[in-house]
Formats: sequence, C-alpha cells, structure tokens
Amino acid sequence: MHDYGADGTYTISMIATNACGLDTTIQVLEVVTPPQGAISSDQEEGCAPLTIQFFANSANADSFNWTFEGGTPASSTNENPIVLYENAGLFDVNLILINQAGETSIDLTDAIVIEELPMADFEVEVNGLDIITINNSINADSYFWDFGDETISQEETPIHTYAEAGEYTISLLVENACGVDTLSQSIVVIPNSLGVMYNEIELAVFPNPNSGIFWLRVNGLEGIYPLRVKLYNVAGQLIQSTQQVSQLFPLYEDYDWSNLSAGLYIIQVEIEGQIWHKRLIIQD
Repeated sequence: MHDYGADGTYTISMIATNACGLDTTIQVLEVVTPPQGAISSDQEEGCAPLTIQFFANSANADSFNWTFEGGTPASSTNENPIVLYENAGLFDVNLILINQAGETSIDLTDAIVIEELPMADFEVEVNGLDIITINNSINADSYFWDFGDETISQEETPIHTYAEAGEYTISLLVENACGVDTLSQSIVVIPNSLGVMYNEIELAVFPNPNSGIFWLRVNGLEGIYPLRVKLYNVAGQLIQSTQQVSQLFPLYEDYDWSNLSAGLYIIQVEIEGQIWHKRLIIQD
C-alpha cells in the first residue's frame, strides 16, 4: 500500500526476479481527489446597481457551476464570473466544483448585501395648529424635516405646533449610504375654533351640509379684489384649487364639487394675501 501526497500522474514500476532472471512491468496511475475551493469576491456589499466579480479559488476543479440568487446572470459555468445586482436585498451564492473524483458544493447564505436609494414618503395628521407626522419612508437611515415656518427636526416622526394659522409646505429629506431623496407637500392649519379669522370679513357657506353643490358668500368688502379658493381635507391635504381671478365684492359665488366623497373639508379663501377658513360638510 502507498499514499500519494498530492493529485497527479505517477508511474509505477514493478521488477520481479527469480534464479533465472528478472522481468519489469510499468503502469501509469492518475491520482485525483474530490475538488476543493473557496468563494471570494471583489466586494460583498454596496448600492444597487452593483457589479461583483466572484472567484472559485480552486486548484483541482475541472468545471464550475455557480448559482447567484438575485443576480444577472442567475447562473454561470465560468471560473471567475461577473454578476450584476439591480435590486436591494440579502442574497445567497452557491458553487459546485466538479472533477473526475466527484463534486463539492459550497454555500454562502446572505453573502451579498445590496442597498438602494432611500425613498421619502410621509403623511400628516392635522389637529388645529398641531400636526403629527407619519413617516412611511423606505431604506432611510436619517431624516431632516422642514416645516415651512423656519423650524426643522431630525426626528423620525416629529410632532410640531405652528404659531399661527396658514398654509405651510412640509419637506422631508431622507438619506442612507447610497444617497438622498426628498418629498414636499402643502398643508393648511387653522385653530380648532374655526370661524372668521378677521372681523372685517364675513364668510359663509350655504347650504352646509350639502351634496358638494353650494354657495360661497363673502361680505365686508366692496369693489374688485383678487380671489383664490382652495379646498383641503381634514388631514390638511389640498383637494381642489381655483385660479386667482378678480371678483366683484360683496361675493355670491356658486360651486359644484359634487364629485368629492362625503366628509369634512376646509374651504380657504384668499384675498390680497389674507386668508380665511370655513368648514364644509359634504354628505351623500
């Protein structure tokens, strides 16, 4: 018996002798052990899209069968393939090494970490001058809020109180290692004690409740003034808006917003930069 220390091709010679002489025979033997190797790559994590080259690191494999979860291509028979990852996630890698003696499987679980740009998304609940943010952002590590009144926050879901009623633009910037994303939306906040905000103007909606068809009356002004009318839901989101046009006051204007769903809304009337609000109830 004899043990060979490494794969290779060996020549075995045997010499037989007796009193009459000798004879020799030779046999060539190829020694092959099951394949061995290890998976490595030029990188293991990054931002989508990410291209990675893999290496089999095998000295005795004749062929290679790769499988790449989430990658393009999804499989390869190259020794050192290049793979593209276009979507975020944790991905497995499998390699089967093959030679004459058999095959060896190498499995790496969650070996590749692919991240992607963050996506900013939020909602706002309005209660009088107070707002509560609902942060629906994805893949974000940090947050930067601008409430539109020279106030900022870096909390994930901040609560904010405005000093006075009005229309504000809230902006959210989110960030991770791959980059940033932003989203802005306008809201209107008014005190819970709704009504006429300036004594010189009388604002009325009738009938109220209504089916979405109603009259808007504005008293307290005489002459021609620029007018813009906006409609918000109770979350402070803009639903309808009219163009700013010059109107003759006192004003009696009819509106048909019967396409809106039943619920509570806030009408905003803007005249020369001054703003008034009134509740509007639409019923089925």
